[in-house]
Amino acid sequence: MLIIRPCYEKVTRCTAEWGQELINKLKIIGKNYKDCKGEEATVFHINNHIESNSIKSIVFYGHGERPHGQKWFGQNKEIILHIDDLSMLKSRFIYDVSCFSANSIGKKSILEGAICY
Repeated sequence: MLIIRPCYEKVTRCTAEWGQELINKLKIIGKNYKDCKGEEATVFHINNHIESNSIKSIVFYGHGERPHGQKWFGQNKEIILHIDDLSMLKSRFIYDVSCFSANSIGKKSILEGAICY
């Protein structure tokens, strides 16, 4: 499981804490996870985890794009996912806590092979 938690302003600090609750529960039950929090919530770190680990699920706590929801934003508003390239979601379980993205990224990711969104 890859948990992505940008943490750079009021809202992302809050959602990053929600992600910490998940991490605490994963530790209790002994499940493996990779945590991209704050400065690690970047394309570079996310891609490294995806390429070097067998990531079966991605959990994202951050911002989606208004009003169309075609992007996920990582640390300091870096675009970490765009609707034109959803390859990192293919064959994975996706849990997304971000505004506006379920209606666009969610639907298209299922059509392009995500297991669930």
